Amino acid sequence: MAVNLKHNIFKTYWKLKLPYSDKEIRRGVNDVDLWLCSPGGAGSNMFKNYLHQFMRVKSPYMAGLLTHHSEPVQCSKENFKAIFIHRHPIKALNSMKRRGLVRTNIRKLNNSRRMPVTDRVLMESIFRQFTNWTTKSVNYPILCVKYEGLFENRNLIGKFLKLDLDDFPDPKFTSTKGSHNSDLYESFEKEIASWENFPDVLLIESKA
Repeated sequence: MAVNLKHNIFKTYWKLKLPYSDKEIRRGVNDVDLWLCSPGGAGSNMFKNYLHQFMRVKSPYMAGLLTHHSEPVQCSKENFKAIFIHRHPIKALNSMKRRGLVRTNIRKLNNSRRMPVTDRVLMESIFRQFTNWTTKSVNYPILCVKYEGLFENRNLIGKFLKLDLDDFPDPKFTSTKGSHNSDLYESFEKEIASWENFPDVLLIESKA
């Protein structure tokens, strides 16, 4: 009981800690075996809960910031890997709005408490993160996976992690009822098209 209480206090502290320093970010990355990152609204909690039985994926640092961090950072840990799971930006935004996470995730995506809380800022933050995670090369491999193709590509993900994921559950896609966000579609037409044309799975090799 005491251990769980200490863990929960530690977890709460890191959730309230923003902004993180570079040193704290590096410490957080080294606290897990696999860095699972997403913009939010893309099934990262479900995926973390499943993978944590095989390796350390969840930690207070991850809950506080790094599950939604804006970019990959170097890590000296042996055999370290990362998965960037992303979803259609409008659907991700609607999922965050439905669960009341817009303010929280804008803060995490920017490592800042001073950002305006608007749909436009959230979309800009999502696309900035997408560009960083799908183009930057670091000293460990990154597997970029679309949430929409997560189940169909479980064998490729298993090969990347050297795990048997045959019992990986088929994600149940949640409804994103509400506005069709026509203004956002128009404002971010090029960025959304770029996301739609992105492959379901892409491996970014580690930088030598």
